[in-house]
This record gives sequence, structure tokens and C-alpha cells, in this order.
Amino acid sequence: MNENSISKYKREMQGYADLYKMIFRSSSPASFRRDNQILDQILKGKWLSSDTEAKTFYLPREDGTELRILKVTKKDHEENQCVGLLWLHGGGYAIGLPEMDAVFANRFCADDDIVMILPDYRRSLDAPYPAALEDAYQTLLYMKENAAALGIREDQLFVGGESAGGGLACALSQYARDMQEVNIAFQMPLYPMIDDRMTDISSHSYAPLWDTKKNLLSWKLYRGENQETAPYYAPARQKNYTDLPPAFSIIGDQDMFFAETKNYFKHLYEAGNQIMLKEYPGCFHAFDITCPNTKSAKHACRLEQNALKYAVHNFFAFQPANGSDTEEADIDDMVEDIESQQDLLDAYRKGPSKDPKQDLPPEAEQPKEEETDEKIPDIASLIPEEEEQNTEEEPIHENNEETVPKEDPFAEVQETAADVKEELLETMDVEERPVSESTAVPFPDHPEAVKEVITEEEIDTISNKLTQILPETDAETAEEELDDTEDTLDPDEEDPVPEIKNEEAEDQSKDKESFTKDDIMQLLEKKKEQRHEDVPPKQEEEPKDLMTNLQKIIESDTNDSLNEISSFVDKL
Repeated sequence: MNENSISKYKREMQGYADLYKMIFRSSSPASFRRDNQILDQILKGKWLSSDTEAKTFYLPREDGTELRILKVTKKDHEENQCVGLLWLHGGGYAIGLPEMDAVFANRFCADDDIVMILPDYRRSLDAPYPAALEDAYQTLLYMKENAAALGIREDQLFVGGESAGGGLACALSQYARDMQEVNIAFQMPLYPMIDDRMTDISSHSYAPLWDTKKNLLSWKLYRGENQETAPYYAPARQKNYTDLPPAFSIIGDQDMFFAETKNYFKHLYEAGNQIMLKEYPGCFHAFDITCPNTKSAKHACRLEQNALKYAVHNFFAFQPANGSDTEEADIDDMVEDIESQQDLLDAYRKGPSKDPKQDLPPEAEQPKEEETDEKIPDIASLIPEEEEQNTEEEPIHENNEETVPKEDPFAEVQETAADVKEELLETMDVEERPVSESTAVPFPDHPEAVKEVITEEEIDTISNKLTQILPETDAETAEEELDDTEDTLDPDEEDPVPEIKNEEAEDQSKDKESFTKDDIMQLLEKKKEQRHEDVPPKQEEEPKDLMTNLQKIIESDTNDSLNEISSFVDKL
């Protein structure tokens, strides 16, 4: 996708896309620092919501500093034993504050059955990896150890976040599984930033809000001086996807994280984890909060709410015992295992009997069937269509009792293996899906891997060329240069790419015929007079394309430029 492919966005998204491309153009360490300074001055410590309220408290870190945390509940909150949702804000690991996510708090706490915990984790400009992950894990352990004081259920600890916060939620789920100190019941990484290796989409993206240049810089800042590429740094590098919490996400097919998100959920599914992934064609990054008045954003918001409601009533994870309790439990298990083996040996010594069941110990007479994992849910069934919003539906446990729905909501997708496989294969081609519809993203048994077009060794080279990390002493100078550069750039032009010229090229450029914009305007006026009055009108899109090509010819400034301009003017 190039910079001029605005037509790929849904019509309702195009105005937002043009606006955000003009506003969010900065992509340098100095501009990131400036954004954080503005956020800290106008938003830090201020909770801008009339539906929810936030209380601030602090956790001591090992280095002597403090971790600021917000506890967010619905106003006049009285419920106890709620779900504890650890929510991590976005911003490329380099920018942002938890106060930015008040919109998510209003959405998720509306039913007063969720308590959100939002840590102000360290940003990469202040402390690179693994500082943010350490803060997130410390918050998760605090939620487990102080569940009663926070008014949350110990067996329902959820994690989630958007963009970089979604990537941090994925990394936290992997890390908690490996540490075996706390169990996560459900994860909700929305359009997550999870892969520092460029895919064919993320390596050539000019999308609004977040593009290739910002992505390369953010990963470089997050890595810092550390060259480690552990899965916790970039969760898509993970090799072991087993025993991870059920996961839900949404993603737009014009989002630069589309390929890596789809590939990550494919691995989760193949490893036996429950997943819910919804794709929105024609939508770009973070459309659910940046394009709030569009039909797609409203649909995505309702889907997020319903998916979370389903998780509240269906996903639980009991916490591991601590210290000596664990050792005693292990000893009890060993004793029971030895006793059962002894019973089998005693039965074998007695010899075979007429009734084979008599040779088995009492525990083995009626073995219990092993529980099987649930199928992938039909994500569309979690949310009613626009026309069906007023129809009567079975309520989702409005009380606080722990109940399980009588009917399996996933029953509709439990079809024959052949039909499911055929349906999955038919929906894998992303480019051919119509923009007018949004479809769930399933996966075949053996889907093709996502192609990588930039190697790991090239990432540092590319990021160094595009964006250099400036020392703090040069921050003011960099900001002045950045402002001067932004004032001279045309929003419709592509980002300038530095050209490396040798001495011979410079000598040749002196011999080129130069011309000014006044010459071009005179030529345009002359051609306009020669144009015949009966020329049929052109389509609206053709002059725009010709003017784009004309701009490129003007920038090239070669000997043949005037001739090329003349031929293009004839077509106008």
C-alpha cells in the first residue's frame, strides 16, 4: 500500500485518513519526547470521564522508584468480586499515558462488573525493554496478591491493551505462563504491535496514525542498547504457543499490523488455544477509537463489549498455591499415585477374573471422560446485527452468580471437518475480500506463512538511515529542524527519501537544464488557450493522477522534463 492508496479505505474512513495523515507526520525521537511532554502537562493525573472514576496509588519498584497505577471503576461502584482487567495503553512503547484510555474504561465498566487496573509503565524513551514488561508483571502479581482489597476475583484476572499495549499484553501472557506464579484467564490484545521483523505489509506502509517509519523507530527505541530478541520483546517471535489464555482481537486489513496479528492468532489456534479474531476490511489502525462515528467503529465497539461479557461468564483460571502449600500438594499427589500403582499390582497378583472390572482399583471402574477444548467461537454470533438489536435475546447472566450457559454458543461452528476446512480455505485470500463487508478470520490446517521481506540484520540499518536517535543535548536543535522541515512539506507528497549522490552525479547535475515553476505556469496557460472548447470532460480521478505524475516530473528536474510536462498538459 502506497501513500496515495486512500481509495482502499472505506468511504466513511477516507476523511479521517486524510486528517490523520496531515496531523501525525512527525516520526523522530525529538517529536516523541515532545508528544510525551504535552501529554504529561495536560492529561497526567486528570481522568476525563463522567461515567467512570479513577483512584491513584503507587507500587515501589526494586530500584527505589515508584510505579503509578490507576484503579478505574464505574461511578458509585458498589459491586464486589468483579473481574480484574489489567489494561495497557498504546503508543509504540514510547508514547502515552493510562489516562488516554478513558474511552475503553467507559466501554468495559458500563455494567459495573469489571475493575480496570491501568499501570503507567515506563516508556522506552525513559527505559527500554524489559522495563515496561517488568512494570506490567509487577502489577499483575499485585492484583493476584491483593484481590480481596481491590474487590476483584482471584480466578478471573484478564489482561488487554491496544496497539503497543496489546503487544505488551501478549508478552505478559507468555511471561506469566513461563513464570508459573500467576494464571491469566483471558487476554484481549486489540490490533497488537507484536513483531519487530517487517512483513510485506508493515515494511511498505504509509497508513495514517502509524506507518513504517514510526514502526521502525519505535522498535529501535524499545530495544535500546540491548540486542536481545527474546519472545517477550516481540511476542510474534515465540516458538511455544501452548497453554496460553483464550484470546480476542480485532484488526483492519489496512492496518500495518494486519499480517502479524493474523499470523499470531493462527499459531495460537494451531496450538489448541481458543481464539476470537474479527477482521474489518477497509479500516486502518485503531479505527475503533479514532473514527468513532463510523459504522465499522460502532460495530467493533459493541463486539468488544460482547466478547468481554462472554469471557466474564465463561473463562476462569485458578491461581497456583504459594510456597509450602505447593510442596504439600505435590507430596499428596505422589502418595496417591503410589497407592494407585500398588492397587494395580495387587489386582495383577490375584490373576484374571471372570469380570475384567474386578481386576481394576475402584477409581478405574468408571473412568471420567477427559474434557476437550472448545471449538473456535463464531465471533459474529457474539454481537447482533444492526437490524436485530431490538429483538428479544437470551440475557447473559445479569446477576453475579457463577453460572455457565446451558447452550454452547460455539455449537453453530461444530460442523464436519471437510466443510470447515473448505470454508477456511475460501476466506484466506485477504486481497479479494470485498471492502463492503467484514468477516471473521479463520485459519486452515496448514496456512501459508507470512512472507518476510526485511531480514533481522537489515532492520538496524534501515532504522538508522530513516531515523537517528539523538542525544538529549541536541533535542532542541532537532525539534527546530523538524518544525522547519514539516513547514516545507506538502501533505499530499510522499515522504522524502534521502538520495546518496557521488561526485560524478553532482557534476552531471550541473549540465542539466533547469526551469522554474513560473515557466511551467506559462506553459500551462499557453496550452489552455490552445485547448478546443468541444473537448469532452474527463473523469474526476484522471486529472488527479496526471497532476501527481506532473509533480513527480517537476521534482526530477531533468533535460526531458519540459517535454514530458508538455505531453501531460495535452492530456488535461
